[in-house]
Amino acid sequence: MRKLLTRSLLILLANFAAAAHLASHAHAEVPTTVRGRVILDLNGNGQLDAGDQGLADVAIHDGVNIVTTAKDGTFEIKVADDPVLPFLPSRVVAMSWPSGMWPSSLWYRRLADMKPGEELLFALKPEQQQLPLVFVQSTDPHNSYADDLSRLWRAEIAQLMPAPKFCIITGDLGYATIEGAEGMFSSVQNYARTFPIPMLLVPGNHDLVGILGADWNKPTELHGNGAYTKYLGPIRWSFSWANLHFVGLDWSSLDKGILSGGQSQAEIDWLDKDLSRLKPGTRIFLFSHSHWSPIEKFYEVMRKHKIELFLAGHSHQNLDLSSDGLKMLTTVNLRMKEGPYRLIHISDGAHDIVDRCLEMSGRHSKTCNILVPLPMQALRRKQVDVPDATLENRAQAVGDLAANWLEVDTEVTPETARRCGVRIISTDPAVAPLEISLSDNLLICGTVVNPTVRAAATDPFRLTIHAINGRVMVRSNGRVHFEKPFPTDKPCRAELFAVEGRARFAKVSAWPLAHDDAAGIAALVMHHKMQGQERRAAEYQAVCDRLSGVKK
Repeated sequence: MRKLLTRSLLILLANFAAAAHLASHAHAEVPTTVRGRVILDLNGNGQLDAGDQGLADVAIHDGVNIVTTAKDGTFEIKVADDPVLPFLPSRVVAMSWPSGMWPSSLWYRRLADMKPGEELLFALKPEQQQLPLVFVQSTDPHNSYADDLSRLWRAEIAQLMPAPKFCIITGDLGYATIEGAEGMFSSVQNYARTFPIPMLLVPGNHDLVGILGADWNKPTELHGNGAYTKYLGPIRWSFSWANLHFVGLDWSSLDKGILSGGQSQAEIDWLDKDLSRLKPGTRIFLFSHSHWSPIEKFYEVMRKHKIELFLAGHSHQNLDLSSDGLKMLTTVNLRMKEGPYRLIHISDGAHDIVDRCLEMSGRHSKTCNILVPLPMQALRRKQVDVPDATLENRAQAVGDLAANWLEVDTEVTPETARRCGVRIISTDPAVAPLEISLSDNLLICGTVVNPTVRAAATDPFRLTIHAINGRVMVRSNGRVHFEKPFPTDKPCRAELFAVEGRARFAKVSAWPLAHDDAAGIAALVMHHKMQGQERRAAEYQAVCDRLSGVKK
């Protein structure tokens, strides 16, 4: 498996991270019409061999226009004007590959790197693809690619099991200047090439050379988005995997002729074209540096095509900015001392988002303090006395606790148990129990599967679980956070369990939470507002208003 991932990594990074640019030639020879062919590369060697056939209906684009390949895999595209890439040689022609395929050769080409009369060859190898899919999203690394944090992050990603398929970085890769652009983007390129899984990127505002300046559009290969396309490929891209569709967008627009953040009309139109060619019901995942656009049509296009999830950065915070049926989240920047990132688990009909922080040493924090724990003390009632327990092939209730909202905290040590942890059980028999378990050094909750943060599978592991307001939230060892829907309109209880062996549960504590206390819930409203989580604040505000209304 690792060898296959490494091969896929080398292929994609050779493509996306823009292998060393070719010797420059006269810009007068840069083509305005590009021709080529897409083939099914049966042996995955990236070359046209006997038996390799052309692939029809594969999308080819330049970030503005989209064409599809003919029956024999051939295509012809006239390169369009792009307001945020005015310098023709910096524009890129790329392939949007379909499900069941993965690139085995270069999947894009910058016009400046094409030889006179050259026809492109894009090769795709067959690949088995099925859900669940796991991938990494992080953002705003802001340059340092050789320090301890970068090395630790790369090492952790390499050890994740199940292994993520790819990693998406949503911009602000550095601080681009005309003097430092070559060094900055070459360091990003080198980091991406050595990353343990394929890495896809989109540019942020700090990746634009000359942003907010009058000379951003100077006719050089570095100004504006030029340095990005020279080293890292297209500023817009899309592909499909197991009938899911992924789209990456730049965050650059013109304000009175000056390059700034946002989406351009040309980009929005391209997005609409790209999504319109998909089968109805295709699940779509969107990535850009920021959720903000000065053009309302951007949000109209997302609603039209029912975007399932939009992940961004820029804010340097974990924020839920969902509105009008669009789920939009921003992720805290990777340069935080805890090395935060997200794992996205996609299963049939659902997705789960796991917030993670690195297990640090030295100058880095041992805990993830970017995810501030909810102020549960405002909701806690009398603590339920739960003695430590050693269980073998059995379950044990957490006291006689049963409440609509509850909190359970324990330190779990798997001794010989194959699986152990905590179950949340509703008193409604129609609701299936939710199991949060440790197994083979993995933390498992439904479709969410994560490596734990322990030196060995038998080391203690801290679990904090909140069943509250229609969800179960799980924090583990202070650096992993995720949640699952779970009905809390009926009382629920908790139990500790061990399967096929023995496990020890220490420091067990439990509290019923005051779901009917308007004052306590008001504290949650304030907390979420301070964290910028307006949607979550509104959910608790609705509960608070309902309770206050009852009291009147």
